[in-house]
Amino acid sequence: MIPNSDLVTTQVTNWTKNNSSLRRDIIVGVAYGSDTEKVKQTLLDIAFNSSHILDTPEPYVHFNNFGSSSLDFILRVWIDDIDYALKTMSELRFEIDNRFRKEKIEIAFPQMDIHIKKNTGSKK
Repeated sequence: MIPNSDLVTTQVTNWTKNNSSLRRDIIVGVAYGSDTEKVKQTLLDIAFNSSHILDTPEPYVHFNNFGSSSLDFILRVWIDDIDYALKTMSELRFEIDNRFRKEKIEIAFPQMDIHIKKNTGSKK
């Protein structure tokens, strides 16, 4: 975060201007009851085996939240070249889906339980 006054009154350095790498996040929600360590290790393995993901800074998995229908994770990666960003992100998502199926890790979907009460009182 840069205060507006600093943008106007001081020199600001754009650290990524001459660097074609960029950081990206993939958000993945898994079903409650999933082995969180297995989720983390699977996501990291996928990232480290991707051809355009940098080793430094290394990929990281954040256990982001206990969501309403899922355990929410963020896979944070640095892509080596902005020109490969879209392709790399797509490949990562395909591989996450593939590996999660093999590892029996369920990608969560919104769920809602409905409880129906039967009125036992009589109407007159």
